[in-house]
Amino acid sequence: MYGPYDKNGRRFSATLYTRTLPYLEKCDREWLVYSKELDKVFCFCCKVFRKGISKGKLGDEGYSDWHHVTTRVKEHETSLDHLTNRNKWFDMHKRLNLNETIDKIQYEQFKKERDYWKQVLLRIIAVVKFLAKHNLAFRGSNEKLYDKGNYKFYIFFYPIPPNTFLLIIITDSTSYLLIVLNR
Repeated sequence: MYGPYDKNGRRFSATLYTRTLPYLEKCDREWLVYSKELDKVFCFCCKVFRKGISKGKLGDEGYSDWHHVTTRVKEHETSLDHLTNRNKWFDMHKRLNLNETIDKIQYEQFKKERDYWKQVLLRIIAVVKFLAKHNLAFRGSNEKLYDKGNYKFYIFFYPIPPNTFLLIIITDSTSYLLIVLNR
């Protein structure tokens, strides 16, 4: 992958993504990011995890001097700020994989609430199916609001074991219908 040429005929090269170590070992620079739009390279971990003002351009506004980019990247990857930010990034990555982030409790609450409302929706669908199957209406004989007879059913749901719930339909003040539904 190459970027556009600058005024001096130089451009970004994908070889920057690989670092050659002593004894000719190669390792990836996972933290290095190239923006095609801006035609600049950035340090991902320094951009995200830095505190205060960045000392180099890689962690702040990006770097586009393609003549000196290799030396700047080498200087940057050995700087104390970069090593600290990279360690923060690796720690966060590890915590995300182990599900030990700071918002774990909120995420668990979200999952419980999501499951609760999913069960409510499933019960409502089951009631609608039941009423449709038995050709029963939701409303009563009187269509005036707040008048007696305007409603036909009060419906209460009581979860029993999994996939089963109790449905109580009150048709008037003296009679009711008790139904156990299975999904």
